[in-house]
This record gives sequence, C-alpha cells and structure tokens, in this order.
Amino acid sequence: MGSNCCKCANDKKNKHLTSASSMSSGPWTRGDEQLVGERFSSSTQRGAVNLTVRNATVEDSGRYSLTAQNDAGQTHSDLLLEVRTRPGDVPVFLRRLNDLAVKVGTRTRFLVEVRSPTQVKVSWEQEGKPVLEGERFHLLHEGSFFCVDVAPVTLEDAGIWICRAHNSNGISKCFCHLNVLVPKAYKAPQFVEELVALLTQQGTVSLECKVVGVPTPTLKWFKDNQEIKAGDVFALSANPQDATSLGTYTCEATNCMGKAYSTSRVHVLGKEGSVQPADSLIPKGPAPTFCKELRNEKVKIGGKVTLECKVTVPPWPKSIT
Repeated sequence: MGSNCCKCANDKKNKHLTSASSMSSGPWTRGDEQLVGERFSSSTQRGAVNLTVRNATVEDSGRYSLTAQNDAGQTHSDLLLEVRTRPGDVPVFLRRLNDLAVKVGTRTRFLVEVRSPTQVKVSWEQEGKPVLEGERFHLLHEGSFFCVDVAPVTLEDAGIWICRAHNSNGISKCFCHLNVLVPKAYKAPQFVEELVALLTQQGTVSLECKVVGVPTPTLKWFKDNQEIKAGDVFALSANPQDATSLGTYTCEATNCMGKAYSTSRVHVLGKEGSVQPADSLIPKGPAPTFCKELRNEKVKIGGKVTLECKVTVPPWPKSIT
C-alpha cells in the first residue's frame, strides 16, 4: 500500500468539473455514505477536485462519487478505488504498552494503537489468562486505538500484560509489566466477630457481625447462596425435622486487598433475650399422637358446629394448628 495514502482526482484527463462561472462541489460519498473523519480531505487545485485518503485500508475500496454544480447546472462523476495489500503485511503497533506502577484500589488503562492493512482483531492476556469484558475490565475500541480499563486494581492484576493483534496475514504482540503498589496501612477484610443470624420474636431475621479492613470493606449478604438486596422480603417456613430449614446466611466482605466470608444458620432469640439454635424448635421425646380423630360433620348454613379431637402427650406440643 506504499505510504498508505492515496488520491482520487477528477481533472481534465478524467471527468473534469471546471466551468467559466463559479463552481461548487458537494461532499464525496462512498456508496450511499458521506465521507467524514480526519482521514478524508478534499481540495480544489487548477480546476481539479482531489480527495485524499490517509492510512488507506482494504475497507476503503469501493465506488466514490462527487457532484459539482454552477449556474449552468450540475454534473456527476464517480470512480472505482481498489486498495491492495502487500503480501505478508501483519499488524503494526504505532503505540505500544509501557510498564506501569499503580496503587491498589485505583484505576488504570492499557492503551495501544494498531495499524493494519486488513481487518484486525485485538485480544488481551494477563499472566497467561484471557482478559474479558466484566465487572472490573472494560474493553474499548475507537478507530485504530484499543484499550482495557481496569477499575479497581487488585493484587491479582500484577504481572505481565500482553496485547495481541491478529489479521489475515499474521499476529503481532507487545507486552508490559504492571506493578501494584500497596500502602502499609492496607489490610484485607477480617471478621473479628462471626456472623450470627437471629430469628426475633417478631418473626424477622437479624444479621449481626463485625468486620475490619483497610480500605473499609463493602458488604454483601446472601441467603442460601442468593444475594439479598435492599427491599427484598423472604417468607420463612420451618421444617421441625430440619434445623437448617430457616435458611443459611452468608456475609461477604470485600476491599481491594481481598475477600472474607462468614456464614451462620438461623438462631432463635428467646423471650428473655437468650439465643438458641434453630433446632431448639424441635420437641424432645416421642411425637404427639391423636387418640381421638376428627370426624366428618354436617351442618346447615348459619348453624353451629364443633370439631373435636384429642392428643396424647408427653411432651406438650409447641403448637396445634
């Protein structure tokens, strides 16, 4: 492709657009699209209208059109541009990765500029693992620039980062080293008091724990491995034969230094404020039995009926419903 710059001209040797009176020309188009951007520039010199295409690629091939008009009328001209690649042209990094030193918990960006005669695909790796779009990684592409935004930076982000550019002719790559700086005061989350899930007399579950860390950890709460968010309401139903049926709760504490977890089954808060495990709901001794079963009864609408049964104890059951 030579210097990657080509000119399309309409002059006297082609289809000229000059006139004795004042002449104006409309915008250049390729197909049905108007050409915009810094790579395209139009100029008029000695009666010839020139279009310059900088950093031409195969995608610039196509039919280009221009309309010129003056007081006498207008004329239309077009031409076919074909951009060919040189054999073996692989992507070239015009801007390469540089080594970085970044404080943990902040943000950083890996930026490259790639020139390729054909369509290019860029991929990223960190310590041999592919970098994909996610909660902390954002992959961006604008023109010939490609970048990865990382926020927040964690300790696991340290190491070698590689950018690979692929096209139909081959692969080019560049790399850098990321050094993650850790202030002395920073500490990973730690539970100094483990999570306790309390079932109160009002039927609500209270979650209590104490966690420390620098920077201050953010907390997430889970019930049976499903995250609990503000406004969520759950119905609690207990199986007397399963002490865990009220659910298992987990607290996740996270900061830029790491994560910590604490898990608790539900405990029952007694009338006097004593804490008992959920299995204290299960009666001790043999199960109650019915010595007199309920019987079918008939009654007229508006009449009175009494349903009666008898239960053999001990122990006296917690409730009869």
